[in-house]
Amino acid sequence: MNHRVAHGLQSATSLSADRGEWRRAALLAGAAASAATGSHSYFLPVPLGAYETTLELIRTHLGEEEYTRAWTQGSCYSVEAVVAALRPSAALPTGANHLDGRLSARRIEILQLMADGWTNDEIAATLSVSVSVRTVERHLSAIYAALGARGRTDAVRRALAAGLIANDRSPLPFAHS
Repeated sequence: MNHRVAHGLQSATSLSADRGEWRRAALLAGAAASAATGSHSYFLPVPLGAYETTLELIRTHLGEEEYTRAWTQGSCYSVEAVVAALRPSAALPTGANHLDGRLSARRIEILQLMADGWTNDEIAATLSVSVSVRTVERHLSAIYAALGARGRTDAVRRALAAGLIANDRSPLPFAHS
């Protein structure tokens, strides 16, 4: 395997983690590490820093022992086994199951408005007379933390991928892909 395969496996690892497929993500992480080790070129995780955060999240959800067992198994995969591991599972977790109720209906509503291109001021004005921009900002901080997002665009991407919000109304360029 080579560095391009390793980059692809890292992306697949992150996607599996985003879907809450923790064991599969650990298997793919092991395969990515194995591919990177065999590469003779300079290798950086994609995107830098985010991948390490994903690995920590996987480790937290599985526990150290299960994570190490799955990672080791994945590091021994052949190319054929890696391709088989990349096939979507029969039943992917839904966004609600994946997030274990960490996002309230109000926060999902705010995510949808954000995806629709609304500013914090517009969101505050729409939600209620008593909701301030600071309240919206506190909700956004909680949303970013729950989704593991680094900002507005990342949060919307993750929410779309998890099926938490619809993408049919979003003016953002990434939402319609």
